[in-house]
Amino acid sequence: MHSRRQFLSRAAAVPFAPLAVGSAYGTDSLTTLALAGESFGRGWEPIDEAQLHGSDKTPSWTIKYTEGDRDRFDSWLEEDDRELIAEHTASRKAVVKSTSGDIGVGLLNRMLGNGLQAEPFIESIDLNIEASYADPVSPTDDSAWESFGWAERTFGGAGDLEPDAVAFDADMAETTLEDARTHTGAIGLGVDTSGLTVAVIDSGVNDGPMFEDSVGDSRLLPESKDFVTDAEPTLADDSEAVTDENGHGSWVASCIASSAAEPDQGYCPDADILALRALDGEGSGSTADISNAVRYAADQGADVLCMSLGSPLWSEDLDSALEYATDAGTIPVVAVGNDRQMTRWVAAPASSSHAIGVAAVTSDPPEEALSAYFSNIGPHPGTTDHSGGASNGATPNIAAPGCKISVPVVTASGRSTDSVLTGTSMAAPCVASGVVGLLIASEGALEYDDVVERMETYAAPIPKAAVVEVGAGMAHAENAIAESEPEETQDEAMTDEATTRNEAYKQLANAQGGRVLQYLV
Repeated sequence: MHSRRQFLSRAAAVPFAPLAVGSAYGTDSLTTLALAGESFGRGWEPIDEAQLHGSDKTPSWTIKYTEGDRDRFDSWLEEDDRELIAEHTASRKAVVKSTSGDIGVGLLNRMLGNGLQAEPFIESIDLNIEASYADPVSPTDDSAWESFGWAERTFGGAGDLEPDAVAFDADMAETTLEDARTHTGAIGLGVDTSGLTVAVIDSGVNDGPMFEDSVGDSRLLPESKDFVTDAEPTLADDSEAVTDENGHGSWVASCIASSAAEPDQGYCPDADILALRALDGEGSGSTADISNAVRYAADQGADVLCMSLGSPLWSEDLDSALEYATDAGTIPVVAVGNDRQMTRWVAAPASSSHAIGVAAVTSDPPEEALSAYFSNIGPHPGTTDHSGGASNGATPNIAAPGCKISVPVVTASGRSTDSVLTGTSMAAPCVASGVVGLLIASEGALEYDDVVERMETYAAPIPKAAVVEVGAGMAHAENAIAESEPEETQDEAMTDEATTRNEAYKQLANAQGGRVLQYLV
């Protein structure tokens, strides 16, 4: 595998996944990802993305135990070589380090009813894997088109797909936050965002003048927390707790909540930021840490949750955490990934039905915007990510500017600078604050399904883009707040060229088992 932090742009293929969780042997507690790597006679080998610990490379797992059975789980933990790493008691989820044999993974173990997977007090076991931010892109020219369009022409039967149909480097002018806010209808709305809390799960956030309120106090909340280093300390104990060595999380937070003067003002310049460091300085983290950060954000009452991160592999635990968040009233917004040439399909957890997946387009008015060549697409066949079909049909929900946007940040050393980045990581905070945050600040708490409906119904169509590239179109705060419906939907507004790409991607997904899976799962 390539660099861990480049998982969304790696060239390695993801193996075809089993179609269903469970087996004829043992219990159905093992998720499809936990089953990955099984082979009769070989036992089980952790996939490349598994989180491994110590010199013996022991994997870790997320366990859900049944209500009232914490004591029985404690008894299992007392054996040697089993270690409790973290726990969220409200959802009965625990992260443990243990061998695959003790867990009971492997066909022979399941046939014989061995291991934790066979215990009646266990509801589910998911493998803890690595995830990362959607690595910022260095835009390329259209010489990449041959690799980009080969699968569509070969499997999609689309004929010639021209490179000017999507945005490459020459189509991406350097722009500002003011430009992005203009194109997403977030200028001059007069919405008071001072009561809003936006959680940023990322590589940390460096505090600075762009996060000061009107009296000079920081809007970075003391409940901000580090989940990478044993989940301690919080900002209440140490102001350096969520230092961002990478710069990625600081960019995301500034896009959301910068109070700098135009053109550098963020979408919600008075909002509080709950910084949750779940990725290290290289931009990598475990799904267990990310899941715990999601649950913590919900427990802290965050209104919106921005996650510019993901993986080509599905995590049942992370999907469950997102459901926990939406049930608690927190709205998750997630980048769809930057690997359209290779893994192609919407990354997890943007592919979850409990998250709003955001694609990247150029920072132009909706009628002129182009889909970014790197931005992952749908419809997900559900066969390439070990989801057991859970991701089948997933597409981006919405799009936002994500190309060469300049944002003011502070480095880990305390230096103020302007950072120009490109990627779906940049589009996600435009939606998290640009539509969702402003909508909630305008109207108060809304249910997840209501937010999605408002956002998609009132999005501005992008005629040059396909539905499978941009979902309902460009996120548009003014339309969503005023409930002003465009004359055409994204599907109706597509040009002939966009329609051709739309059908090509659908056919490609079907060729990878998408249509078959619709009937099996």
